This record gives sequence, C-alpha cells and structure tokens, in this order.
Amino acid sequence: MGDLMKDDHKTKKQLIHKLTELRSQNTALKKSITVSVSADLVVEEARRYAESIVETVRESLLVLDTDLKIISANRNFYRAFKVTPDETIGSFIYDLGNKQWDIPKLRELLKKSFLKKKRSTTSRLPILSRTLVIKLCCSMPAKYIGKKSAQR
Repeated sequence: MGDLMKDDHKTKKQLIHKLTELRSQNTALKKSITVSVSADLVVEEARRYAESIVETVRESLLVLDTDLKIISANRNFYRAFKVTPDETIGSFIYDLGNKQWDIPKLRELLKKSFLKKKRSTTSRLPILSRTLVIKLCCSMPAKYIGKKSAQR
C-alpha cells in the first residue's frame, strides 16, 4: 500500500518509464526461465539416452563416479549378482555384498583405470564367476547421481 502512495506523487511520464522498465525485466526473466527449462530438458533427454544404453548392454554393467560410488547399474547386473537398486545405487563399490567386492584384483583394476583415465574396463572378477563391465564416470551432475529407475 505504501508503494501505491508513492506512485500517486509520480508523473505520468515517470509511471510509464517504470512500467516499461518492469515489462523489460519481466521479458528478460521469461527468457531466462525458458533457457533454464530448455537446458534441463536437454540434460534429462541425455540422461534417458544414457540409461537406455546401459540397459542394452548384455554384460553386467556398473557406472561409478570418481569416489567409486555406484551411479547406475543395469538389469543384468542386478540379476547376476542378486542385488536390488536400493542396496546398490549410491554405495561404495567395495561395500557391495557385505564387502565381498573388497577384492585386491578389483582395487588394482580400478586404480589402474583411474591412473590411465580410462573410461571403461572389462575384467573377469571372482564374484560368482561373472564378467563385469565397469564404467568410470569422471563427471556427473550431482542431481542425477543416484537416480533410480522404477523399471529396474
């Protein structure tokens, strides 16, 4: 109500100038929101595409962040190792299966992969005699780490 009283003392020219300024700010804000929403849609589309690739891989697949925490796994991984997304996503790889994954060979493999900055590696691990593909992810937006797909 105080602003209305102040406006009573402004000239018509000042009010038109203020209105024009507010409309300009409103337009800029709308453009900013549109760009932000568009960027989020592109990121979401890329995430879905990456998830579809993960799901089509025949081998058991894990995607790890740089802290060796699991970002994603495919259905074949869950089936082969008899685990669920809830007990897998966000876990430190060596903590899986009551620390059954704390294997010197796996530690060495991951250490070498990180040192060589390899993005993926395949190795036969002594866990249920299965082949496991591990994808190392150097950067993943924090808001997408740990997303759990309902279909898994």
